[in-house]
Amino acid sequence: MPRRSRSPKCRAIPVALIALLPMLLTTACGQPVGKPLLVQRDPPGPDLTDCADEPPMPETFADEASRYAWSARAIFAGRDCRARLAALKAWAINAPQP
Repeated sequence: MPRRSRSPKCRAIPVALIALLPMLLTTACGQPVGKPLLVQRDPPGPDLTDCADEPPMPETFADEASRYAWSARAIFAGRDCRARLAALKAWAINAPQP
């Protein structure tokens, strides 16, 4: 039985790989990457790191007003902590200008 010749599609794959190999090897010859700039910063103060404590939840509430007051204190403590966390994140991401 005669051997079948390879289809043009089968020949294109090795040719493409041979053509791509030099291109892939020359990408390492680009511009050198600069050294990172290290900045020594003082750690953030307690205004960014200390969150308000969540108020302790009592076993029972005397009335609805005391329940709402506790809920409001807990919500405001959470807001305070999230605001301080956002400020700390901004402090960590944005390097100070020399």
